Amino acid sequence: MCSKLKQLQKIFWEGFKKVINHLENARISFWYFVFSFFSVITVRIFLELISNRNSLTLPAIIEKISPLPFLHYYLFYLSLLLSFVVLFYFATREQLKRIFRVLLTGFAITILVPILDLIFTFGKGARLTYLLPGVHHNLILRFLTFGGFFNPLTDIGITFGLKIEVLLALIFSFFYFLLKTRRIFRSILFSFFFYVVLFLYGILPFFSQLFLSLFGLRFQYSAFLMVSTYLLILPIQLLILFYLYNKQYLKEFLKDIRIFRAIHYELMFIAGIIFAKFYLGKLLTFNEHTLFTLIFVPLAIFFAGMFSLITNNLEDIKIDKISDAKASSVARETMPKNIYKKIALVAFILAILYSVVIGFSVLFLILLFEACYWLYSMPPLKLKRVPFLSKFIIAFDSFILVWLGFRLGVGDSFAHFPVSLWLFFLVFLPLPLNFIDIKDYEGDKVQGIKTLPVMMGFKKSKLLIGLFFLLTPFYLYFSFHISSLLIPGFIFGLIEFWLINKKRYSDRAVMFIYLLSLLALLFCFESVFCATGMQSSYLSKDVQSFLQNNYYKLQNFVFTNSTKDEAQRYFLCTQNKNLFFTRVNEGEEPLEMKIFYCAPL
Repeated sequence: MCSKLKQLQKIFWEGFKKVINHLENARISFWYFVFSFFSVITVRIFLELISNRNSLTLPAIIEKISPLPFLHYYLFYLSLLLSFVVLFYFATREQLKRIFRVLLTGFAITILVPILDLIFTFGKGARLTYLLPGVHHNLILRFLTFGGFFNPLTDIGITFGLKIEVLLALIFSFFYFLLKTRRIFRSILFSFFFYVVLFLYGILPFFSQLFLSLFGLRFQYSAFLMVSTYLLILPIQLLILFYLYNKQYLKEFLKDIRIFRAIHYELMFIAGIIFAKFYLGKLLTFNEHTLFTLIFVPLAIFFAGMFSLITNNLEDIKIDKISDAKASSVARETMPKNIYKKIALVAFILAILYSVVIGFSVLFLILLFEACYWLYSMPPLKLKRVPFLSKFIIAFDSFILVWLGFRLGVGDSFAHFPVSLWLFFLVFLPLPLNFIDIKDYEGDKVQGIKTLPVMMGFKKSKLLIGLFFLLTPFYLYFSFHISSLLIPGFIFGLIEFWLINKKRYSDRAVMFIYLLSLLALLFCFESVFCATGMQSSYLSKDVQSFLQNNYYKLQNFVFTNSTKDEAQRYFLCTQNKNLFFTRVNEGEEPLEMKIFYCAPL
């Protein structure tokens, strides 16, 4: 009997080793494993919808599928996979690619859960969910009992099918760890950690509740909340995996990230929010959606900028080797091109993912941002070679991000976007932006790219670009009529002129002063808005309400439903304050007025 048992153990062990070895060393494209994983998850989602006893008919199942819950399912399994890969790496120190191959295939076990639930309930199905705040209690007991006791007729939560899946996964993980380490205690320990990871994912809504409470928001379970939770986790997981894959590559890539340019992108978005407050008096309504918008839109901007940076670096390898050998890791040949391209693909996908969760308008503007940079730097058009048009494209990309922030401040309407901002970003800003070509002068000259320094000569172009910086504060003053912009703006302009025309030119120094001046500009706009709020506190409540809803600084406003007497009353209430109206006509028709702001600055 014992010999037969040992023989069975040997057969099982040899078979297990053979399967693992086959998966790790199979001559199959890695992408086949990835597509198989997502195929399995799609089938699992379909079967789980069938197992839900509220939707047993095919039309009901199809009706139940919607984009956000669908994305939630995929992100759950993707995040769980990445966590398991990290755990298996620390347990075995095996190559990440080999671990991925095994786990991507191993997720096929998930299909069993809804099938087993349907079998155990005689076709009625069971409602599988997370353990939820306010619904499931005594988490310690549930941890010790694989999710707690479950009644398929009345309960939602951890079903019988899922309990069996967890048990099978624990057995598999134990034998895998034992195969790789040959240590029983270590295998048991990491199998326990494997279960801990599973349980933490099962109670993830409790962590979502904790995160919302940090901002004073109430928890309410939704697909949007869970998608947002996974999107908070995802960058951390990817960063850890990149480090485990090759920490030297990660260090080289971090050197490539132009932090000042990334800050510029984010400040453009913030500027749009501030401009919405300055021009329309619109304050953000803080709720769950606003919170994640303020997190995910900057992340989408960052990853979109990363994608544009990487693709530009790949195209400019020859130029960078001539102009600046430290410009990128691919130019220094410290990172393979194929790895660089994969990072670009991941950055592009993340930019799309963070955008689409917030809304289609955000997705479109992020795609527009990336499209413009692609046309700017990549063949066949490669518009960076076209004088003047190239800087217009960069200015337009900055304008897109301002527009994105403005949209967040006012809602989905762009109808009131000020003309002065259009003119600044699309007419004036392209002029000083020529400074970005100074550092690439030698490389652009060799490659025949007609930038302003190449066409005018190095010294003359630096003088002209420095002059553009000097003129900027005057343009801003006459556009926005904020006197506090003039003197500090002129000082920043002088510093930029000096830095640009120094014998030893430093692009980082110019960018640093530029960002300081941009912060000062935004501070001025914000302080003016705050001053407006203080001045309005002197007005009666009805006038305050009117100004809050209808006040456009330096914009025309028509009293479309007001009589002459009502309009005159508003005028009398405010003319002795720093907010006042000037009448344009006084006919029997609705009175047209211009509203100006004259608070001392």
